[in-house]
Amino acid sequence: MVTTGDNPNASKPRDSGQKIAFVALHHKDFRAYFVATMLAMMADNIEHVISYWLLYEKFKSPVLAGFAVLSHWTPFLLFAVYFGALADRFDCRKVIQVAQLMYMGVSAAWAVLFYTDTIQIWHACVLLVIHGWRGCSGGRAVSC
Repeated sequence: MVTTGDNPNASKPRDSGQKIAFVALHHKDFRAYFVATMLAMMADNIEHVISYWLLYEKFKSPVLAGFAVLSHWTPFLLFAVYFGALADRFDCRKVIQVAQLMYMGVSAAWAVLFYTDTIQIWHACVLLVIHGWRGCSGGRAVSC
């Protein structure tokens, strides 16, 4: 007999051979995690489009556009295993929370610099590198 955590039909017994579609979504905690992760990744992708487009419009530099892509994906290539070990050594929820705080800080810095029209190439490079490290350290490369 198999029952699920917070499923309204939990009192009804099930055959162990019966397959349930999307069984993880029957758990309240996983649903919250799934929605929060989905929203964070969607915000990350939107931030990529906006920041890359605004950087190109401001500086008209294909080199900066290339740097943006390299600074985003190089940390994944070189350090994903190390950040995975970090998640094994420490509470991975805290690692992800710190990474999300870094993400919010970078997004806020983009907003202030673009809004005040004070952004310079070195600002963009620093923020792109921090954003790349943030991506590698939380969410994608780290799994609990």
